[in-house]
Amino acid sequence: MIQALHETQAGALDAAVEHHAGACKVPAKFTVTVDDATLNVHLDRDRALIRRVGPEGTDTAVVPMAAYRGVAVSAHHDAAAGPTFRLTLCHPDPSLSVPLASGTCTTEIGAAWRAWGQALERPLLVLDQTGGVSARLDQLGAVFAEKPSPRRKGSALVGRRSRFARRRTAGTPGAPRVYREEREIIARN
Repeated sequence: MIQALHETQAGALDAAVEHHAGACKVPAKFTVTVDDATLNVHLDRDRALIRRVGPEGTDTAVVPMAAYRGVAVSAHHDAAAGPTFRLTLCHPDPSLSVPLASGTCTTEIGAAWRAWGQALERPLLVLDQTGGVSARLDQLGAVFAEKPSPRRKGSALVGRRSRFARRRTAGTPGAPRVYREEREIIARN
């Protein structure tokens, strides 16, 4: 069972309702309570608007989505309840990280993790116990995506001509050749 930490599109708090991967869509508005503060979060593809209301006052931050490292999953072990998994939109500054969901079912948390990563167009991260990134997953199905190989634009072979282009000779620059006072060879009779 995975518990959502966000509001539905209609605006009702959905903290104890089952959360499926299909609900991970942007733009999304939700409210999360973290350490005596309430976070009102609005996520879209370009930015995250975070409004923190706490005992110190109200603070608003607009963070570009490119500033986030990715959608991170972390595991916390509780002796009574067993392992609990948390999804977080991870930022280098921990105060700007946004919790997305938590739960105990690995298949549901995995589906939500992939859905949030795809919806926000951010890489999938695995956090270790210290909070550091232990793995970055850029995966397309069963194949891991890597950086693309360099193209021919910067290659040493760019100046060479193909074997078909070598057969052709380059034309002479300037005016075309004109043949005057020559007999035309045309079969008319």
